[in-house]
Amino acid sequence: MMFPKKKWSNKKVNKAPESLLQAQCEHIAKLYGVFYIRIPDLVYSIIFGGLCGFISVGIQKKVAKYISGIPDMILLFADGHYKCVELKTKSKLRQNQKLFRKRVGHGNFVKVETVEEFVEVIRKEGAELPPNPDHSTLA
Repeated sequence: MMFPKKKWSNKKVNKAPESLLQAQCEHIAKLYGVFYIRIPDLVYSIIFGGLCGFISVGIQKKVAKYISGIPDMILLFADGHYKCVELKTKSKLRQNQKLFRKRVGHGNFVKVETVEEFVEVIRKEGAELPPNPDHSTLA
């Protein structure tokens, strides 16, 4: 049995920059102690991407009705307010995301393209780093 030769390269290619941004922002939210809600991309892939062949089109449409436009993260702050954060790398908001933004209000929704912008959003909302963060809880 012959295996195809793998082409090796020292050049690092970031195939999923948005998923990297999402992982970094989750880590930062934990570091700042900000509670958040997030639907993992794998859930979307299973339901809509064909990774799970037994989900019918009818069920996909029903699920889409409820999760369409939901931002990548919903940050919940200690004083009771929230901020919906859509993490995008160079791409624009889809129509359903614009509708979600309109429904929650522009002040409660922000599009973030970098980790620095995410940190700025958290700090603007009053979150601060704990004096001695326990990095063991970030696993």
